[in-house]
Amino acid sequence: MRDIEFRGKWMVDGEWAYGFYDYMPLTKRHIIHFYKDSDSAISCRVIPETVGEYTGLKDKNSVKIFEGDILLVNTARGSEPHYKKMVVEWKTPYFSGFVFDKGEYKPQFHEVIGNIHDNPELLHAN
Repeated sequence: MRDIEFRGKWMVDGEWAYGFYDYMPLTKRHIIHFYKDSDSAISCRVIPETVGEYTGLKDKNSVKIFEGDILLVNTARGSEPHYKKMVVEWKTPYFSGFVFDKGEYKPQFHEVIGNIHDNPELLHAN
């Protein structure tokens, strides 16, 4: 079973918050709840477009991979590396799976190089 974790950017200062996600339909607020330490919990309002779920996978550097991350993926089949960039996203709203199958996922070929919110220019750079 994988860890269920979300991240989102705080509306106040733009910093990332990691924890449990909550949507409040009456106020249309998106909230991330997390523990600052073992005794105190914090809830913060986040920018809705930045909310992304942890895939349950890590890259070659043991960095958690979240929805919205930009990965540098080695797609080579032979000895020469061939890199391409990939955005982590849901396959479809009706199927709870991410773009890559866990069975085909090989962490040694994936590296998080940024995300679509902080580094959109990475999608256009060579």
